[in-house]
Amino acid sequence: MQREILLLLLLSGNTITDLINRTIVLRFNFAFVCIGIPVFILSGRSLPDLLTSLIPGAFLLVFSILSGGSIGLGDAVVLLVSGCFAGWRHVLVSSFSGLLLSSVFASFLLIFGKSRKSRFPFIPFLLTGEILSLITDAVFI
Repeated sequence: MQREILLLLLLSGNTITDLINRTIVLRFNFAFVCIGIPVFILSGRSLPDLLTSLIPGAFLLVFSILSGGSIGLGDAVVLLVSGCFAGWRHVLVSSFSGLLLSSVFASFLLIFGKSRKSRFPFIPFLLTGEILSLITDAVFI
């Protein structure tokens, strides 16, 4: 339960800064890395498990760079840090939920006349996806 609470705190803090400033505070995320790695290992998981949990965030980081920033680097950093608290399957479930929710939101923006180039923060959708995955009992794997 402590990993879930820490992950929700990480995503909540990043959601606030993403909504207000449209930025991700790297020092805040670094602090969670310093907490997350020991918590991950002390929960009985191995270093290879940790490295595997970072793959979804690393993939998003590479995609962000290759796409010229169509997905923000901060979003990738938050997903990387999330891997320190959850297994890779859980990170995929919550990030897929967040992508699905953001796609629905983007559809509404298009319906109501916004440009396809409109930008909006992704981290709030990632937080919502995480909450939904916890509510629907998609437990940490």
